Amino acid sequence: MLPLVSISCVTYNQAPYIKECLDSFLMQQTDFAFEILINDDASTDGTREIIEEYASKYPEIIFPLYQSENQYSKGIRGMMAKFNFPRSRGKYIALCEGDDYWTDPLKLQKQVNTLEENSAYSMCFHDAWVVKDNMQSHKYVDKNKTVFTTEDLFERHFIPTASILFRNNIVFPDWYSKIQSGDKLLLFLFSLNGDIKFLNEPMSVYRLHSAGISNTHVGIKKVYDTALLLHLIDEDTNYAYTKYCHSSLLYEIETHLLSNKTKSEPTSINIKDIKVKLLIKEIIRRVYKRFKMINT
Repeated sequence: MLPLVSISCVTYNQAPYIKECLDSFLMQQTDFAFEILINDDASTDGTREIIEEYASKYPEIIFPLYQSENQYSKGIRGMMAKFNFPRSRGKYIALCEGDDYWTDPLKLQKQVNTLEENSAYSMCFHDAWVVKDNMQSHKYVDKNKTVFTTEDLFERHFIPTASILFRNNIVFPDWYSKIQSGDKLLLFLFSLNGDIKFLNEPMSVYRLHSAGISNTHVGIKKVYDTALLLHLIDEDTNYAYTKYCHSSLLYEIETHLLSNKTKSEPTSINIKDIKVKLLIKEIIRRVYKRFKMINT
């Protein structure tokens, strides 16, 4: 029987967390078959051995791929799209990285039912708990609406990766692997295929810790990468979202470059400020230079 859902998981040196992640997949109660696709990026801390143990117990469900060399260090990005999506057999794909996990055994069933009942939705996501230093802190999503469009995605990122389930019909641009934040690009591609549905209940955990990639991707590098992503999205959509791209870039600059260290003294951007104009101009110049370099 072909799986209706392919669960896509990527991991690297996440031995303390991977068991909880895999157990949360296996506890899913569904009236359909699903498969678990794991890409291990040459872990050295015992993660691979744990995956091998689970795969030997569930050979008809778990299909691991073990990299012999760390692909991330070689500049490869978009691991799920490169190593998991092409081998996904499901009508739908669910995402979860190896240090996050699901908390509701009916999560997949609820999301599949939502998409099966409404063909206008390209994707479904739900709320999540944020856990920092093993302490539950807050819910991830702070939204009142339940349906989102492309324009909404230019706001601050609000969709937990481990909550995403989408239709397996996405066509990826050839520059996808050049983007640092593959999740953001995925969301834009989903939204261009249809609306995005939000289920307002927490059904997963986003684990916030110092080793996570989101905590290492900061400062000027994050602004450059976001600017490049926005430029490529704008170009690929025939500049239909230019004003949203500019607004989103300003937010990134304010958040990661110009804001004060303390939340009690926020710094707002004045687009008329000559220093800000020069900063934006310099970022755009460097982004275009970088884009030219990676495509030669």
